[in-house]
Parts: sequence; structure tokens; C-alpha cells
Amino acid sequence: MKTLSVVLATFNEEKNLASCIESFKDIADEIIIVDGASTDKTVEIAKKYGAKVKITTNKENFHINKQMAIDIATSDWVLQMDADEQVSPELAQEIKSILNHQPSTINHQQINGYWMPRKNWFLGRFLMKGGQYPDYTIRLYRNGKGKLPQKDVHEQAVIDGKVGYLKSALLHYPYKNFSHYLKKWNFYNNFYSHQIKEEQKTKNFLQKTFYGFMYLLVRPAHWFFTTYFRHKGFMDGWQGFLFSFVSALRFPVSYIKYVGTYKFLAAVIIIIASILRLWNFPLRWGLGGDDSRDAIIALESIKRLELPLTGSFSSAGPFVFGPIFYWFIMLSYLALPFFIGAPWVMMEITSIITVVLLMYLGKILIDEKFSIIMGILAAFSPQLVVRSLSLGQHTFVATFSALSIICFLLLWKKKNHIYSFLMGLSVGVALSMHYQSINLLVFFLALFFITSLSVKDKVKALFFSLTGFFIASLPIIYWDSQQGFANTLNILDYFLIGVGRIYVPNSWKLYLFQDFPAYWSFVVGRLPVLGLVLFFTSSVFFLFYAFKKKVSAQLLVLGFIFLLFVFINRFYRAERSEGYLIYLLPFILIFSSFVLYKIWNLNIRLSKAFVVLSMALIILFSVTYILIVINYPSPRFGYEKVINNLTKKFPNTKFSLYDYTYKFYGQSMGLSLIMSFRGISDVNGKKIGFSCIEEDGCSKERLPAVNKEVFLLVDLGSVKSQDFEKDKKIWINVNQPTVYDDLVGWLNKYQLKSTFSLQKYLIEKINLNK
Repeated sequence: MKTLSVVLATFNEEKNLASCIESFKDIADEIIIVDGASTDKTVEIAKKYGAKVKITTNKENFHINKQMAIDIATSDWVLQMDADEQVSPELAQEIKSILNHQPSTINHQQINGYWMPRKNWFLGRFLMKGGQYPDYTIRLYRNGKGKLPQKDVHEQAVIDGKVGYLKSALLHYPYKNFSHYLKKWNFYNNFYSHQIKEEQKTKNFLQKTFYGFMYLLVRPAHWFFTTYFRHKGFMDGWQGFLFSFVSALRFPVSYIKYVGTYKFLAAVIIIIASILRLWNFPLRWGLGGDDSRDAIIALESIKRLELPLTGSFSSAGPFVFGPIFYWFIMLSYLALPFFIGAPWVMMEITSIITVVLLMYLGKILIDEKFSIIMGILAAFSPQLVVRSLSLGQHTFVATFSALSIICFLLLWKKKNHIYSFLMGLSVGVALSMHYQSINLLVFFLALFFITSLSVKDKVKALFFSLTGFFIASLPIIYWDSQQGFANTLNILDYFLIGVGRIYVPNSWKLYLFQDFPAYWSFVVGRLPVLGLVLFFTSSVFFLFYAFKKKVSAQLLVLGFIFLLFVFINRFYRAERSEGYLIYLLPFILIFSSFVLYKIWNLNIRLSKAFVVLSMALIILFSVTYILIVINYPSPRFGYEKVINNLTKKFPNTKFSLYDYTYKFYGQSMGLSLIMSFRGISDVNGKKIGFSCIEEDGCSKERLPAVNKEVFLLVDLGSVKSQDFEKDKKIWINVNQPTVYDDLVGWLNKYQLKSTFSLQKYLIEKINLNK
């Protein structure tokens, strides 16, 4: 009769080991156990059964310790076991018969090992379907003929020679309960993640991307459908479903562990942000009046090889913004010259980049968890999604406001003056985009509150930041110098006097309980009551933790800057629409995230569940609103239809487009842009004009219609020539060159005028105070 060595590798198996040994002790001549320095009674139990015990370290791949036990075995045959397994009476009898009889053969070759079926116990039953039975495993082999590769936690022994099959099953009891199952599941996932890391070392970017796609989507789906449906896992009841589902999740979870949870969640947030902004994009990018006007100016600038030094006029007064927004549109068309919607594509990309910047801001301000919360709020922010659809400079204000904060924080942390320069540059670009950003100038004063800088370094930081600001402002400063600084004087007139001419209902009660929370909700959640709750809870949380000295110095400074902005806006007497407050967006996201972050970290039961529920509600209300925006029908198709009608009615004809008293600005600019892009626009072409329907009586004489679909276009061939004169403002040409000349042709000196005198204003103020 041949002898049998049973070998095991153990670590803290006091609850399983005795029943395991009891199941095979009658057939074992030798028990070898290599223990990974157990801290329980495992070794004591093993010695009680007369096992030979070798103590070593507990290795992540326990097959290394198993192989050590195999190498120690001295019997003719080796039975490899795990402590959570048991030899069934039928299997014990079958093994005994192999030891008692002459060796079997296959094709006259000696059998050196045996596959044996294994039954896996899972939450109250053996799984007999779903590919879990017979679950063959090689555990019995001649000594010296079997070896473990020691590379994988689920690997099989490699047998030198032929391998036969046993009929009786090994019984496997791996999990005491579901919690224990998840603990082991997580252990194996850690091991798999290391395997993935090794596999990815030699792969290029495309291969890694494909691999990630397979692990995140294809392999889990394939596993679930294979085990649950093809292999009839559903016949094992709810246990079968749970096993198929959770075991399928090992693929994405192990891949996420390989990538890193933060990187994975950040990638998911960016993907979601991209979907929300790009979904249905071809059907929804807009062509409003201002959007089209700015695109027209950019296209004409490229055509003339001219670089505008000003932006568009402000709606608040006779002053213009900086030219950087026009430059952005020009670069968009240079990058995608074949696509009329190129600037809108770039706006979507800018919005996505803004989400990335806000996540990075959260990471350097607090930590990765805070970054994820902030990223989720930014991805679903109704204002960011809505603004990404319109070609307007307001979106860039949010982007460069975030960049200003990032550079401020990086300067604080790294003390490198490149960040002070970039901060000034960011503030300058934001101000060039829109003058609401003037409040961001407070960051220059905030430099003196950076505790990590010496006084000398603070002065240097101010110098470099002002240099960056000056470079960003140089084009508009140069142009304004040619206008006698009329632009600057008109801006001063507006802020010092003009806002006083405008009546806006205002009070602390109205501001704190209605106006500001309403804007807050447009940034986060869209529900006004939610904005009110977040506004006040963030204020309370910030002040509480600041008083307790449990916020960083950086967050403390940002908090007081934000409070200053809130205070300033209370006394700003002009319009406070969402577009004029967007520079506050990064601050609102910071302090909304701060509330959720602090609640998450509370050592209170259900605090995390509360945060998850709160964020789910924020996402729900945001998406409900965003879906309306996603399904916005672009007027572009109406314009295309009109142009097709015109070209069909007047083939090989170019048109000169007019707008009756600028009454149809919102439509005429869009139509003019498409006509210019399609090459059918010419200031000397056939004169056609936007007009009202007949009962509105736009013109004194009835003009023949050239188009009645979508809107009315009339033939202006019979209109008197004096009615086209600019000073009469009756029929106004909106062709591309004319729009450019009317809005950008300000390079001649003193074309912009100002009646404001700063000296006179100061004298009047001094006299009034006397």
C-alpha cells in the first residue's frame, strides 16, 4: 500500500482546521502544515493532530507556502488541501482504493495525478450550476510529479505525466457568511490588481485602453450571462444570482484597484461631464444673436488677417471687453476650418476642462475625497452645462476664476513665483472676458495673507502677478490708449455713477433669502430651496470649523474672500443675473462640497448615507433641468431651410442681408453667419431683408416676399436708396464685412468718447462731504 502526505498552507484557520483534518486523518500517513505566522490557535490545533508544522511569513500568494509544504512531504502521494475544505467519505474511500491498488494507466502510461470535482458551499447550499460544479481541481498527485507555478491564487498544480479523474467530490466551505465572502473577495481582488499591473507594463496606450474596456464592461457582462444563464446559475436560487453578480464584479473592481479608486472615479466624472455636454450636440448647439455676431467677427478677422484688439460692447454701457474671446473663436476656426460649429465644440471642451480644473482645485485644497465630491457637483452643475451650449465669454470667467484659485493655492504650497505670474495672468484673462471679474483683483491683496511666504516673497509675488495681469490686459490697454482712455473712463462712470441710475429691488432679506440662494441653486441642484439650505449650512459649517481652528489656512482665506464677494454683491445695485455672477461658481462648489465632505467624515451613524442621498437628490434635480437643455431644438435647421429655399429660387446668386431696424437681431445674425460660411453672402449681392408679418407693418410699402417659411424675407430691390443709409437705421446691413466694420473698426483714434471726468467726480465728492 502506498503512503499519503496531506499538505496545507494556513493562516489564522482555527475555526476550520480541526474539521478539515478530521475529514482525512484516517487516510493520511503524514500531515504537513506551513503556517504563515498565525496569531490564533491554528498551530496548536495542527500539533494536536500530530502534524509537522513549519512557521514562515504570510505571503500574499499563499501557493508559495503550499509549495513549501509539498517540498517537505515524504510519502508516495500528496493530497493538497485548503483549511476550508473537507474530504467527503466517498472521496476518502476513492483515494484509499488508489493507494491500495496497482497504478492505473492511460494509453499504457502511468497516471501521476488526478482531477477531482469540488462542491462549493455558498450561503446555505452547494452551488451545483453556474459553472460551479464539478469545478475540477488537481489535488492528488505522486510526490515529485506535481508542482505549483506560484503565480496565481487560483492556479492548478502542473503534473509531469498523465492525469486521471476521480468521481467523488471535495467539499469546499469557503465562506462563513456573506461578510466573510466579501472579505475574501476583496483579498483576491487585490491580488488580481497586482496581476493586471504586471500585464500592463508592456502594453501601449491603445492596448491599455482596450484592456480597461474589457475589464470594466465586457468581461463582467460575459461572466454574468455565462454563469447565470448559459450555465443555469438561476437554478441555484438567489444564491446563484448573488454569486454570479458579485463574482462578475471582480473584473471591474480589480481593475479599479489597479488604476486607483481616485483616478477611476475622476475618469468616470469626466466621462459623465462629457456626455452631459456633448449628448445630442449636433442637434442642439445654438445660434443666438450674440453667438453668431462673435463668430462672424472672428471669421472676418481671419479673412482680413487682422487681430482684433477689443471684444464686444458691454450691455451695461459704452465700453468694450478685451479681445481674448474673439481670439479663442479665431483659433477654433483655424483648428476646424471646415465646421461652422467649431467654436461651440471648443466651448464644450472648455466646459469639460473646467470640471477637471475644479476637481484638481478640490484635491490640492483638501484631499481626493473632497475632489470627487466637488467633481460630481461640477459635472452636474446646471450653469456649467447650460453655458457650454452658448458661445459666450461668461463660461471662461468660471474657468479662469478656478485657475486663479488654483494658482493661488499652488503658490502657497510650492512658493514658486511662476504661480503668482499665472494667477495674475488668469485674473487678467477673466477680466478681459467680462468685467464682473473685477472682484478677482482681491487675490492680489490676498497674497499678503499667504503664511508660507516671507514679506520679501510676498512683494515679489505681487510684482509677478501684476506682470501677468498686465500682459493679459495689454491689448485692450494699448487700444484704449488710442482712444484717450475713453473705455476706462466709461467703465469708471458705470461703476461710480451708472449703477446708481438703475433701480434694482434690494434688501438684506431679499438678497440672503431669495437672490443669492437662487443663483446658488443654479450652480448646484437647480432647486431654490436646495440653494437656500446649502448657502446657510455652508456658512454655518465654515464659521464653526474656522472657530474650532479645524480648517486649513488656505481654506480660511478663500472663505473670507468669498464672504467679501457676497457682501460686495449685496451692495451692487445693477443687474445680478446668473451670467454676471459666474465668477463665484468655484467658490460655491468649494463650500457646497465642504458641507457634504464634513458630514461624510462625521463619526455618526448614517452620515455617509445622508451624503449619498443628498448628492443623489442634487443629481436628480440637476439632470431633470439639464434634460430640457439637452433637447433644445437649435434654430440652425430653420436657417438652413431658408437658405436652401433661397438658393433654389435664385440659383448662382449671392445675397446682401438686411435687418429692419435691427428688430430681428437674434435671427438675422445666425442667418448671416451660415450664408457667409456657405459663400453666398456679398455686400453687393441681391438685397433681401428680415421683415415683420404684414399686419405688423414693418415697412411703409408692401415688399415682395422671397421666403415665407420659418420667417419672412422680402426683396429689397424697390426700397429707396436713402433707406439703406446708416444714419437712418431703417434697413441695416448684417453681412459679415459690415458687422465687422461696425463693431471692431475702432482702431482710429478717439472714435470712442467719454463724458466722464475722474477729477471732476472726486472734486464733487469732496465738496459734498464738506
